[in-house]
Amino acid sequence: MNNQDEMTRKAVLIADDDPEDTEAIKRVLVQANVLNPIRCVSDGAEAISYLSGEGPYADRTEYPHPALLLLDLAMPRKTGLEVLAWLRKSPAPEHKVMGKIVLTGIGRTEQIHQAYQSGAHSFLIKPLRIEDFANLLNALRGLRFVSEGQGSLLSFGEVLAK
Repeated sequence: MNNQDEMTRKAVLIADDDPEDTEAIKRVLVQANVLNPIRCVSDGAEAISYLSGEGPYADRTEYPHPALLLLDLAMPRKTGLEVLAWLRKSPAPEHKVMGKIVLTGIGRTEQIHQAYQSGAHSFLIKPLRIEDFANLLNALRGLRFVSEGQGSLLSFGEVLAK
């Protein structure tokens, strides 16, 4: 794979304020052989900056648009629900073709219902297990896997350019 192919890959964006949870999620992605670049932010405001390409995130070679957003609900500055509300209002087409999975430590029905109403495609209860993540990826409508060497690239709602 050359640098041009690397630049066209969409990322998996993890938005979680707990470094241990973030590392656990990254391990699950590696175990699932996901080859997309993995990028991480630690609060909701930073997630919105990344998604809108503001500040350091303007460099889309280094910070590509996500194919998949793994979003914690309980974060500082802006909550996961606020990020989902921002995405729902965003006119950017790349935000419409992005998988949105909510992560939560406690499966409160009201929060889960709000997340779905705000545009989440699914949710997972932390701590994340490889089996749960793999089952979710296989069941998520619109998610595509493109085999690439030793793993797969994720794409959501569009055909991934090779």
